[in-house]
Amino acid sequence: MALQASKAHTPNIYLEKFKISFFLWMLARHIQLNKPIELPRNAILEILGLQGGGLTEVRVIHGAMKYGMLRRIEQGLYIPNYEVADTLVHRIPIGVVEGQQRPPTIQTKLWSDAIRLRHAWADYVKWTKSGMSPSDLPIEPIAVLESFGIKPFVEVKAPNGKEVYTIQFKDIYLINRRLSGAILVFCTDFPEQGKGAKLCATKESTLRKYLP
Repeated sequence: MALQASKAHTPNIYLEKFKISFFLWMLARHIQLNKPIELPRNAILEILGLQGGGLTEVRVIHGAMKYGMLRRIEQGLYIPNYEVADTLVHRIPIGVVEGQQRPPTIQTKLWSDAIRLRHAWADYVKWTKSGMSPSDLPIEPIAVLESFGIKPFVEVKAPNGKEVYTIQFKDIYLINRRLSGAILVFCTDFPEQGKGAKLCATKESTLRKYLP
């Protein structure tokens, strides 16, 4: 759910969660790839490599239902929403301690996909902070981002008429300036790019430069 960041200005600016739980991302990726008709609780636990009854399970299920990715139809049985799952795959996974070993029961591909995406984004942000030199273009991290449907260098016309380069995370168009490791980004509705689209930035001051 968006968090109010400013009430005094129009267009409205709000905070949007740009990074999500590592396990929530993995569940979204599984749904995106496999499109299950329904998901029993034990299947979710198996997908994530979790033991039942733990706090992580509660958080993942609660988070998935809050986003609308899962709908409970009876105790321990859920219907997935494919569109929401696809949107959440276009987010950056967080929450795993660097160097942590992979739980032995976890699906290796989902785990490695999340690790690859997180590292690719970190490398891309590092490149932007170092001056975005074309000679140092992070080709491999960009290829990883693109493999998950994330599109760097998408030029759009901002609400004030200026052209601006963004990274497109499906519905989020993140301005390619002053990037950081932020979990939340400042956003405004961007209907020019389609229903539900948002123009966002890691700094509110950066976003305001492209608003009327």
